[in-house]
Amino acid sequence: MEILFLGHAGIIIKKDSILFAVDPFISGEFYWAGKKETYRGNSKWIGNINSFLNRFGDSINGIGITHAHGDHCDLSLLLKLLQINYRIKLLFPLPIIDWLKYSSIFNPLITHSLEPVRSNGDYILKHKNDTMHIHTLPLPGVEKKEYPERVGYYISDDDTGLFIPGDVHDVGDWDSIKNSVSDLILWGIDKREEIINYFNSSHYLKRIWWIHWENFIPGNILCNVNPKKLISDIGNSNNFNQFIPNFTDWYSL
Repeated sequence: MEILFLGHAGIIIKKDSILFAVDPFISGEFYWAGKKETYRGNSKWIGNINSFLNRFGDSINGIGITHAHGDHCDLSLLLKLLQINYRIKLLFPLPIIDWLKYSSIFNPLITHSLEPVRSNGDYILKHKNDTMHIHTLPLPGVEKKEYPERVGYYISDDDTGLFIPGDVHDVGDWDSIKNSVSDLILWGIDKREEIINYFNSSHYLKRIWWIHWENFIPGNILCNVNPKKLISDIGNSNNFNQFIPNFTDWYSL
């Protein structure tokens, strides 16, 4: 299994011939608290939707979105991507599915059959003779119900378990995967030490990948963080390594 970091919170996971994108934020702009935030990081993908589509548009097999914030749910990208590849499997939480169904932006032939992801749901992507297993987990602070408003994604392959909890603010009800997460993709805001200690207690955690730290203008969001400080705050451990990924290389897990 390999991962490519697109910038901000966006990731592509590759397993054999299958590509699964999580929170691909490519347009580079979104609104927060009534103001437009514009990306000022160094990702070659963000701000270049056409370049992204030329590279990945017809090869992405699935998209997962953790929650409905504009820097995770990029509607400008989704609209263009689905015009190129309408066969993409969409794994979205309830608020996004509701909005897509009742708005007039997307083709009803695409949206009429959409269902939101479930709490502790299992999904499979298939391409050629390859499969990818994806498990969804509810995030803390969200009402416990069948279709949660915010979800994390767990993808496993042999002895590798990758967990992407999105903008998580605390430890969640994740005991079902606790002892099998080797790679944790994490932002550096709330309760990061508690979350790391939760997974590291099993001594299976191997790598932490820090995301969601680049600059925006005017920057009135929980971002604009020095990622080196995140590493120094956690300190060294014999059990896992910490990485600040670049946005050009595929990393093997």
